[in-house]
Amino acid sequence: MEKKKLTSQIDAFLAGTDKFLLSLSISKTNIIDVFIDGDTGVTIQDCIDLARAIEGEYDRDVEDFELRVSSVGVDKEFKLVRQLKKYLEKEIEFYLPDEKPFKAKLLSIEGDILRVEQTIGKGKKKEIITKEIDFESAEKIKPLVKFK
Repeated sequence: MEKKKLTSQIDAFLAGTDKFLLSLSISKTNIIDVFIDGDTGVTIQDCIDLARAIEGEYDRDVEDFELRVSSVGVDKEFKLVRQLKKYLEKEIEFYLPDEKPFKAKLLSIEGDILRVEQTIGKGKKKEIITKEIDFESAEKIKPLVKFK
C-alpha cells in the first residue's frame, strides 16, 4: 500500500467536512493506523464512514491489510493548531522550554500564535496574566482532562 495515495484518498473523503487527517502509518505487515480529528469533534460514525471509504478502494484479495481508524485520544498532545479551535475559552496544559508546565485558558488563535490567560498564585496574591505562545515553540500542548 502506498502512503501518499492513501493520504490523498483520505483527504479527498474528508474534504468539505470539518474533519481532517492527523496521522497515517502503514506497518511492514500492512497494518494501517489512521487518526482523524475535527473542528467539532469526531464520532464513531465518522470513523466507520472513513473506514468503509478506504476499504472500498482496495481489493482484499489483492491487498491484505488491517485497517484501524480512530479519533485522537483526549489525553494526547495537539499536533496541529487547528485542533485547538474547539478548546477556545477552555483551559489547556502548556509545556514550554525552560518553564514549568502550566494551565491557561485559550483566548484566541491567530496563525500559530495562541493568546492565553494564566492565573498565577492563589487567594489575595492571585494574578491573571495574558501572554502569547508560538505553537511551534511549545514542547507539548495537551487538553486538560477534568472529571466532575
